[in-house]
Amino acid sequence: MLSKKELWVTKVRAYRRYLKVLKDRKEISNKVFWSLYRRIKGGQVRSLAHLRMLVDEEKRRRQQ
Repeated sequence: MLSKKELWVTKVRAYRRYLKVLKDRKEISNKVFWSLYRRIKGGQVRSLAHLRMLVDEEKRRRQQ
């Protein structure tokens, strides 16, 4: 059984790995990467689906 902290660390690592893939593919800029990275650290991201939604919002906002 994993503790709450271990579960959180596992999730955060997965979210950060996903962000890094997007950055490496040049789908998001460095600025967007760090903005979302900080939101992950702050616990504002609930799930991977939520992170994907936030990435789409950031992309749309930056294009305008």
